[in-house]
Amino acid sequence: MVDNTFVQKVADSIIDLNTFGTRKFAKYLLYFLIQKPKEKIIANTLHNFVMTMHPAQDKAGVEHEIYYKGTYEKGILNLLKQLLAKDDNMVDIGANIGFVSLYASTVVGSNGRIFSFEANPETVPLLEENIKINSFNYYEFFIFDKGNDRIYKLPKNTTTDQLLFNNNVVCISTNRVSTLPSSFFV
Repeated sequence: MVDNTFVQKVADSIIDLNTFGTRKFAKYLLYFLIQKPKEKIIANTLHNFVMTMHPAQDKAGVEHEIYYKGTYEKGILNLLKQLLAKDDNMVDIGANIGFVSLYASTVVGSNGRIFSFEANPETVPLLEENIKINSFNYYEFFIFDKGNDRIYKLPKNTTTDQLLFNNNVVCISTNRVSTLPSSFFV
């Protein structure tokens, strides 16, 4: 497991100074002090959960930023912290590898529920793995199959392989995610 949190916290503090040149300085500091990844890794974040990612393949995206900065979209995270309370429910549409969903789950706690939807079949295995390695048993995990206009819900302890190759799933047919009945989230 990779733990860059000390360097990430220092860089985050520099960025928070919010003066001319601090963001660029912090970025170069991170690139200089953190080893360049070559393969898929598990890394700590600044928010008390870990994530599986492949930042070498995702050179300018979510995984790259989480690996180097230990966080992603700080403004969104601050907003979630203000809007969500313990035991709330949240829907994350376009969950990607699950960073925002995992962060939200730390805010809502074990009685809250997070509904994560991801349409990219290449991203889904990382999302699933990130849910499992953090032991969030109260997490609701969905895959939106845009080709068939269906949403698949993974029963507990179901792997992506089981979902894709068995019919052992709950399937709800819909035209749009927004048209799901409210009872679906209860």
